[in-house]
Amino acid sequence: MKKVISILLSVTIVFMLFAGCTSSNSEGETPNDESDNKLVTEELPAEPAHKTEVPDGYVGIYSVDDFEYIRTTPKGNYILMSDIDFSNTKDWDGIKVEGNVDGNNYSIKNYNQNEALFYKCSGSIKDLTMSNSSGKNGSPFCNEIYNSGTFTNIKINADIIVELTTMKYEDVIMHSSDYEPSVCIGGIVDTAYRGSDDYEPNIASCSFKGDITVNYKQIQERSQTEQDVSVGGIVGYSNHCNVSNCIAAGNITYKEQGNKAIIEENGYNTIFHQVYLGGIVADTTVSKVYNTANNIDIKATTNCAVYAGGIIGNSDVIGDGPQIAQCCNSGDIELKSRDTDVCQAGGICARADSYLPVITDCYNSGSIAAQEVAGISVNSAVISKCYNKGKLSGSKATGSLLVNKSESVEYSYYLDAGFPAIYDGGKYPTVKALSSEAMQNQESYEGFDFEDVWTMGTDNYPTLSHTLTQ
Repeated sequence: MKKVISILLSVTIVFMLFAGCTSSNSEGETPNDESDNKLVTEELPAEPAHKTEVPDGYVGIYSVDDFEYIRTTPKGNYILMSDIDFSNTKDWDGIKVEGNVDGNNYSIKNYNQNEALFYKCSGSIKDLTMSNSSGKNGSPFCNEIYNSGTFTNIKINADIIVELTTMKYEDVIMHSSDYEPSVCIGGIVDTAYRGSDDYEPNIASCSFKGDITVNYKQIQERSQTEQDVSVGGIVGYSNHCNVSNCIAAGNITYKEQGNKAIIEENGYNTIFHQVYLGGIVADTTVSKVYNTANNIDIKATTNCAVYAGGIIGNSDVIGDGPQIAQCCNSGDIELKSRDTDVCQAGGICARADSYLPVITDCYNSGSIAAQEVAGISVNSAVISKCYNKGKLSGSKATGSLLVNKSESVEYSYYLDAGFPAIYDGGKYPTVKALSSEAMQNQESYEGFDFEDVWTMGTDNYPTLSHTLTQ
């Protein structure tokens, strides 16, 4: 993908709730006493001006009842003309958007429904805030964005709690309409996909702030043999989606109940499932993520395979791999699983299957703990101009940048905490271990663009220029 021009970020990326991307110090690193090593939470800037008159060709939305206009004519153009309070609304049925919805910098307040406000969007939704709200089955904002759907300047402040149980087995090919082989949960949207090669959904200048909690209960009965659970700060599952200028903050917590080993010993056909967790995107088949920061802390306790990444958790693709550029992670990741299960965590990306992700101009400062741990990506990736200063703790394997070998790693650096750059070894001439003092010296970063992409931050470490925009 073409290099993202930093001037695009003068749009005050995501309003800006947060001031930079820094995080936990690595072993041996001298801490900065003036920094809490997290994205700094600040007050929102002054409320933007609202359009006071409904533009030609648009229908004004003044109340909850007015949303019925969108429901009956989804391809129309609509604009909010006031804040909308859902406190007295029950059993909301999500709306499909195929036209344009202009939030007009107003807010959806007290939205606490079983279903998302919008269940599908192939149109455009922009300049809308959701506050003091919650989701019970996934994102409170939208279930699906698809084809040429776009979200621009969407701000979600909400908590999400999802209760899952092992799905019952059915001896038929066709399942009931409520059957879902996978569960996808995202702060902004649960799933994003394109219907054909002509379209790609776009999510730009959006933010999520809140806690996402998923409780999964193993039960002793015959069940489906496979079920994946994907939980992301912005998107749960993505198939060809562009994410840019976004920020996520808060917590993702995944817990399992029930002893899988005992269930297996008792002869039950227990479920085989995998968990994908991502600060931005949990699971993807080709996504492009640019100029995006994560400050979500991720914790998971499982009896199954689990993968977690500060930006992307899992990349499972046929064709081009995901592209991640000018992104940073300051969220901490802590995964616990059985020794017999795969348990991987990476500062930027965890698992990559088949085609490799391309990771450029990214860094991690979060603390990462799991069985297999890497500062940038556990599985192979094409890495250029990246660095890691986060604390790493892998019980089976630890790589300061990667665990597995890669065909290309160049001009990348890491705080020397005694771990190799790539756990599996290999020769990478422009990859270097640096002392804490050297990491705070701009001259140490050969190959970095300190004119358009990087700058030295207030903590004396390199930071991405756009993360300093207020």
